[in-house]
Amino acid sequence: MYFIIREYYNLKERCSKAEAIFGQQFLEKLFRQPLAYLKDIDFTESAEFLVPPLPDDEIKNFLINKATGIF
Repeated sequence: MYFIIREYYNLKERCSKAEAIFGQQFLEKLFRQPLAYLKDIDFTESAEFLVPPLPDDEIKNFLINKATGIF
């Protein structure tokens, strides 16, 4: 999600498209919540990047800021 939101579609665009597809069944708040909840992720296995690796904190902070930003 980090690369999709950062490079291609901002969060508002994704939510607008989902609302158009799913109507009242889509709740933006419920979509944003998992982006900010990172406590149960197992970071023991490192991710393989196709670009230079990014620090975990940069990704975490980005997702939390996007998820908790003003709608």
